[in-house]
Amino acid sequence: VTVVLNNKDGLEKTIKSVINQTYPNVEYIVIDGGSTDGTLDVIRRYENYIDYWISESDEGIYDAWNKGLKLFLSNWISFLGAGDIYDNEAVFNYVLTILEHKEKRDPLYISSKIKLGKNIIGEAWDWKVFRKYMNVAHIGSFHSRKLFNKYGIFNKYFKIAGDYELLLRPKDRLNALFLNKITVKADVNGVSVRNPLVFRETLIAKLLHTDRNIISLIYEYFVALLKGIIKRYLILK
Repeated sequence: VTVVLNNKDGLEKTIKSVINQTYPNVEYIVIDGGSTDGTLDVIRRYENYIDYWISESDEGIYDAWNKGLKLFLSNWISFLGAGDIYDNEAVFNYVLTILEHKEKRDPLYISSKIKLGKNIIGEAWDWKVFRKYMNVAHIGSFHSRKLFNKYGIFNKYFKIAGDYELLLRPKDRLNALFLNKITVKADVNGVSVRNPLVFRETLIAKLLHTDRNIISLIYEYFVALLKGIIKRYLILK
């Protein structure tokens, strides 16, 4: 699923990366928020490669993602933002990982590494770490349908950290795998990269789903805010 609003150039790059996947059995959905910049022309140009698309106003990224959740037919779903670019073998490697572990672990979530500017980010999910900060790279990661059936859809009232909030709900019961490969070249102008609101929403998510000391959470908030400013500078430098 790709959601987009007035980003025709970024969307075209993303669509091409989906088309170029070596794994052929891909269901692709595009949710447009009512673009007026020519994005719809791009969607129509590649319509033969898109299984379903809509263009209508929404209440933000997670509201749009929830629309995608209602539409997809597959057992696994990924969210790739407009401007994010899949490696050609990204889906193949995810599917291979699922098949290798399906019988033994029946995973609900699989993440990988991604390239963000000059940096490589993304670690294996670990509750002790994840309850403090989002150490996984959510872009392009795979979610089992069972995850949403059990823990619900995205909370649309979060504007940036809704993916983190969702993955906090299972707590230490999240059965997660890690694909130790770079699967996505992320757009450095993505919302979570450029908006400090992500740190406040992360704090709220932790208050909702962890039993940690509030003083520790507030301290982590200010540390994360400072690190985010530095990281943003280094990425865009």
